[in-house]
Amino acid sequence: MKKKGIIIGIIIILVVLIMAGIIMVVSRNLGQEAALRVEMQEIYEMLGDTQVFEEEKVKELSSRLEKTVTTGDYAVVEQTIKQYLKECVDYTAGIMDIINSGKIEQLVTANNYESDGPDFVESTKYISETKAKLEEAKTKFTDMLSEEKVKSYIKGKVDNQHYIDLYNKLALGTGEENTLKEDTQSINESLDILINILNNEEKIINMLKENKNHWKIEGDTILFDTDELVQEYNNLINELQ
Repeated sequence: MKKKGIIIGIIIILVVLIMAGIIMVVSRNLGQEAALRVEMQEIYEMLGDTQVFEEEKVKELSSRLEKTVTTGDYAVVEQTIKQYLKECVDYTAGIMDIINSGKIEQLVTANNYESDGPDFVESTKYISETKAKLEEAKTKFTDMLSEEKVKSYIKGKVDNQHYIDLYNKLALGTGEENTLKEDTQSINESLDILINILNNEEKIINMLKENKNHWKIEGDTILFDTDELVQEYNNLINELQ
């Protein structure tokens, strides 16, 4: 089904874009900064994996983010970056769970029509709640990937401007603000595609509820008792493709 392919494509795009938005620029200095560079580089490579949200990889990444390889104020910088990353990853994992659950593409299947129809109480509830979560995610990602938000994590944690500048450089790099804005826009566009899919599926569910006495399921096929309803249903299905 084309819709399933679209959703899989969106999943990959989201993983790449979200992780790209939070991957930091690494310092080249020696000593503690070098240790921090190596640590962050390895973490960023983990974040760059499109399969980062598989269960085992999430556990591995979470464990890595809880460890500290530097000391002193460098450790403060390291822990602060990792705190930011962990919050980003934890929130993103929740959104990816929604997308990866398979429920979105299962809503307009004969199995769901038969099990949840003709009133579709569970489907209607799921669509409403999922759209709300995705809309909330758009606001959350916009805030999470903003320069102001990233910089806020280090405030009050160190007094020496060198470490504040180091954090900002590692967290944002040079000229990264526009990139973050572009990443945020791309993420929100991908979320909008998913929301639009749910809107179209909601139209189909509503059409079936309104005509609940005029259709039935035989095997994996839905049958209507008028040609007009067949045409209406097919037109709605085509909007998903």
